[in-house]
Amino acid sequence: MAVLVVLVRQHRRAVGAAVAGPWMMRSRARLRVLFSRAVGAAAAEEEKEDQEKAEEEEAPPCPQAALAARAFVRVTASVPLVRDQLTGGAPILRQAQRTLSAIMIEAETQRIVFLIHSLDRPSLPRHMELYYSNCGDAVTLVMVPSDPATTLSNEIFETGMKRRPLIELTPVTPSERRKCPVCHKESTCERSVQEPVRSVDEFGDHVVGCKELGMLPVRTKLWHDPLVQVWHMLARMAGLLCGKEVSSLMLHSGERPEVVLFQHLFNTLIDVRTAAGADPRYCCAAALNSGHGAARGAARKNEAWLKQTRRQGGTFMPICHEVSGRQGAQAMVRSLTEG
Repeated sequence: MAVLVVLVRQHRRAVGAAVAGPWMMRSRARLRVLFSRAVGAAAAEEEKEDQEKAEEEEAPPCPQAALAARAFVRVTASVPLVRDQLTGGAPILRQAQRTLSAIMIEAETQRIVFLIHSLDRPSLPRHMELYYSNCGDAVTLVMVPSDPATTLSNEIFETGMKRRPLIELTPVTPSERRKCPVCHKESTCERSVQEPVRSVDEFGDHVVGCKELGMLPVRTKLWHDPLVQVWHMLARMAGLLCGKEVSSLMLHSGERPEVVLFQHLFNTLIDVRTAAGADPRYCCAAALNSGHGAARGAARKNEAWLKQTRRQGGTFMPICHEVSGRQGAQAMVRSLTEG
């Protein structure tokens, strides 16, 4: 009986396998097809996502971002370490625009100074001297209203503007030479930087500083006297009792101070001096220290006036103007306001 049961079970298994075999094969083939389709769809979806990401990465930035990127490239080309200076603490990041402007101005100033040094002659660096002179205050006295001494003609204004960016006033060809109309000195080269010593230059320095007697009255009339007139006018505007070219004031000399501020028992004497610049005696020092020409002129005035003024119990104040209009360091404004 047990043997019969075993035989029946084996028969059933054989019959079931014979019947189920083709069905299982078809199911497996169908599963393989479905699996391959699912894998293909997943690969296509992944490829589509990669393509979209690539398109997003290759898409051009907005115009503002492009302008900012180009500006940053220009900045880093001029100032290579600007990135390190900008990526600092929080205060620097909040003031990034102001910090960047300061960095660019400093870099541009250094570049200009380097270019001026390359154009200058070592024995007479008049370009660097004029640069420092132009950096000073040259407009305060010009702002005094309604006065012929502070009004510039078109020709004078054009000449002054040409001198600031070092533009030649009297260019010549290689066969031509410049000649001073007063001392009749002639240039020997086309450009002053090629001259072995100071000569009649293309920037007008020789004409301004010519020592001949025929030029001194002209320079005094056109430059020195209008400055004296403006300082006297400022003293009057401040409500001070003042005088100009007062005679018989100095007890031990016949010199006349150009402006006098009468203050109770003691007076304040003012004398104006002009510095023509490009002078071989101090040009090199003025090319290194801003305001050196005006300081030297004030020292010369102190030598002539300070001792005798103090003997009379007064105060002497030298005022020196450089050729570009820069004023020397003096306490003129404080004296006027306190008077």
